[in-house]
Amino acid sequence: MKAVQLVPAPDTSVDAVAREYARALGSDLTTVYLFRPGPDGVCLDLPESEPLGGHTRARRQLAGFLDTLGHDALLCHRNRAAELAAGLPGPRPVYVVHGARTTSSFVAWKKRRRAKRRFHGRFDFVTVSGFLRDRIREQGLCAPDDRVGVVPNSIDVDALASRRLARDAARRELGVPDDAFVYGSIGKLSETKDPATLVRAHARLQDASHLVLIGDGPRRDELAAPRVHLPGHIPDAARLLPAFDCFVFASRRDAFGLVLLEAMASRIPVIARRAGGVPEVVGDTGVLVEDEDGFVAAMGAVDESRTDAAYARVRAEFGRSRIGDYLAS
Repeated sequence: MKAVQLVPAPDTSVDAVAREYARALGSDLTTVYLFRPGPDGVCLDLPESEPLGGHTRARRQLAGFLDTLGHDALLCHRNRAAELAAGLPGPRPVYVVHGARTTSSFVAWKKRRRAKRRFHGRFDFVTVSGFLRDRIREQGLCAPDDRVGVVPNSIDVDALASRRLARDAARRELGVPDDAFVYGSIGKLSETKDPATLVRAHARLQDASHLVLIGDGPRRDELAAPRVHLPGHIPDAARLLPAFDCFVFASRRDAFGLVLLEAMASRIPVIARRAGGVPEVVGDTGVLVEDEDGFVAAMGAVDESRTDAAYARVRAEFGRSRIGDYLAS
């Protein structure tokens, strides 16, 4: 089977999933970046902001490229790629859905109308978790009889191990003491990711531990507190995971949480909010909590006994993408 995947741009969380698809399918998959070139694959160099009529030109350019390439399967990562591919000649495309935002009732109504017009009956769908599969059906992104499969995200465990720094080097880069107990998290500092809950829970511990929140976002200025480190966005932040004694994750509705796999594969105890697709990732190899009180209790008594089981779970369940099995079916 010869497959093509459309990816908006490189160096994003979506691109990380696309690279895992490429690792799984090898030479049977061609990656096409729509707007900016990446290290691998080809780029159509389409304008990201289209004037009136530009959408039609971009679709024509994409159709011509796909016709010369030839393919048996077309994977569209995110909404823009799916919009460009909708109705093009060739095999029925697959819309790979990475997330679904909560919106107001009016915006949700508009999105359902738009989805019905552009996507219903034209695509098969892939989601990264059972939670997201159910969510897009509720939101009307797909038609009731459209096929919706679940292909969990995956990571290259060995590649991650080769990039990780030693504990002391990671701590030096982050500026945390060698002898401190360190809680850490990686992600956007936004209301949805809810880093404020982690800061409040950490303050209630009343000990000498440190909290590191790697990432940037609109809530960053509100998070300053004693022994809380805010280093901002760091490329390939997973290489710094050995700096953490415990990984904490407070997102309110993540469809998956790829960084959880990276922490589990690094044998770091995980405490995460029971929300979205997180329970499907962590299973019983970490501690799932409901709220700030739960974080305080779990952070005050970190359970290190499940790290080997977590590592084994990543190896067995998430060590290689199942996209090939999905396409074969």
